[in-house]
Amino acid sequence: MRKIFFFLALGAVLTLSSCVYSLFPFYTEDTIIYYEDLNGKWSYDTSTFLVFEPYYEKENIMIDLSDFNLSIKQHDHPANEDVIKDKEEQEENHPRSYKMTVKSGDQTIIYLTHLFEVEGSLYMDLFPWLEEGVHQVEGDKIVVDNLFPVHTIMKVELKGNKLNLIQFDLSKLHDLFKSNLIRLRHEMVNDEVLVTAKPREIQKFLKNYSKDPSVYGSKEEYTKVL
Repeated sequence: MRKIFFFLALGAVLTLSSCVYSLFPFYTEDTIIYYEDLNGKWSYDTSTFLVFEPYYEKENIMIDLSDFNLSIKQHDHPANEDVIKDKEEQEENHPRSYKMTVKSGDQTIIYLTHLFEVEGSLYMDLFPWLEEGVHQVEGDKIVVDNLFPVHTIMKVELKGNKLNLIQFDLSKLHDLFKSNLIRLRHEMVNDEVLVTAKPREIQKFLKNYSKDPSVYGSKEEYTKVL
């Protein structure tokens, strides 16, 4: 089962090794937020960078759960051409998500990223960037037929040219799950929390713990350089 998360564990920084994984997105449509200021290049140190680019979601990364084949499918469009044109213009002018490229030394990994807000706290939903059933790592193609992509989450602090990414404290969450203080559908996979609840259920958990510092762990601090 460890192979499930292989393409999420890359490099010393932003490894996501201390994150909560979910089969479903953490965000819902009404909670998505887009900040133009996030676009650009952010530095952790001299060899580690994040690059955010606007993504207009004209293509939707989908999972066919019937046979676990991965594919990219176009959105279904209404028949009216004027409606289609208006929709395309709106998508072009108003991106809703980001293509986030993580570079650490000679390693590169890409995520489809959505920012969303719950109870005044900002979060980032990360999902592997898939192209034609293939994930790009270090320039090589890794076929993901036997891998299952999942969402993961980080809390975000964005102020001026400073970006902080905060992971959850998994040991704290494990204790809460074991004591039934967190009633959220999940499975334990190799000591990792794999949430199987739907987004609305997940957001109830976030509302309860958004202001509780005890459930959050390490913080990665980035500075905007471009």
